[in-house]
Amino acid sequence: MRPEAVPPIEPAPASRVRLIDVDPDRGELREQILAAAAQAKADGRAVAVELWASWCPPCKKLDHLLRSAGPVATAVDLAVLIRVDTDVFGDELNALGYTAPQIPSLYHVDAMGKPRGKPMSGAQWTRDSEAAIAEQLATFLAG
Repeated sequence: MRPEAVPPIEPAPASRVRLIDVDPDRGELREQILAAAAQAKADGRAVAVELWASWCPPCKKLDHLLRSAGPVATAVDLAVLIRVDTDVFGDELNALGYTAPQIPSLYHVDAMGKPRGKPMSGAQWTRDSEAAIAEQLATFLAG
């Protein structure tokens, strides 16, 4: 039995990042990733898949930073993060090649909805400061 889906998240007024939560009631994970990524690219936005979980303290921290008016929200300005709950979509994530030894983890996505390149995880944040996290997120999204 899957936990209840979290409704899509709208950006806070101070942030122009778009957070999209995939929903098991809206179809297969791959199709949702492809649709969101295609729309983001058509809008000229950077796009990444974020693996997260509702119980994860670093995931909650990142969510808070993304919704704030601080440096993290500024660093990902106009990006689209397609958020996938690892507890809900574990098997589908594995089938697509998304592996997350640590969460949150962000991935670039290819034309087939699969991960492309090396992911970025919270473990890579060399310092826990907002400025350091913002710099690393901006670098990742630019790649």
